[in-house]
Amino acid sequence: MKAGKPKVDYLDRAGAGARAREYLGVAKTASDYAGRLIALVVMARYAKEDAVAQSNRSFSPLSVGRSLPWSGEVVDLVDELAPERLSDHLTAAVRQQRAGERAQEAEQAERRASIEQRSARLDELNRELPRRARSRRARGRLRSRFPRGCRCAPRLRERVP
Repeated sequence: MKAGKPKVDYLDRAGAGARAREYLGVAKTASDYAGRLIALVVMARYAKEDAVAQSNRSFSPLSVGRSLPWSGEVVDLVDELAPERLSDHLTAAVRQQRAGERAQEAEQAERRASIEQRSARLDELNRELPRRARSRRARGRLRSRFPRGCRCAPRLRERVP
């Protein structure tokens, strides 16, 4: 004890994994198991890693793969569930971080939409290119054959696509 406070001992990764397996092993029903899994996910999401030495920090955010259509919503769902049971001061830092992530995701979505629009326009121009090149070549041949003052040139120019 230091100054009347008990010393807190934090588990290392292996110890935390063993404790999590022990916590899940006590579950008796599927709903109990699911509830304990959600509790572990919330603990992983809201754990303050600066409470332990840098050598024991994971430095990895709660990440979810992108293989399922709803994968991107998992972290948001956890963030909706957690405030029901946790105080605001415990979730404030994570909520601010997530707001920044959402802003970045919105910017990326805008960039992707802009790129898709530009790509569609390029595809459209690429389809038109052969037709435009033919008409430019034809106009060039007409200009070389008929000088500007020739009376028959305007009629022939009207026929060229």
